[in-house]
Amino acid sequence: MIAVYARWCRTAWAGSCTSWYKTDEGKIVNNWSTDTLTYWRRTRRPKLAHDILR
Repeated sequence: MIAVYARWCRTAWAGSCTSWYKTDEGKIVNNWSTDTLTYWRRTRRPKLAHDILR
């Protein structure tokens, strides 16, 4: 998750703008930090070995 937050710092949402991707406190809560095509490619075939099941 640290890598995701680091990428968000380089986006337009990191500035002082208002957006549905930010809470009232300014925290970015978007569920991906890249373009939608990259998100789709990474999530179209889940890698269950990466999940932590409890």
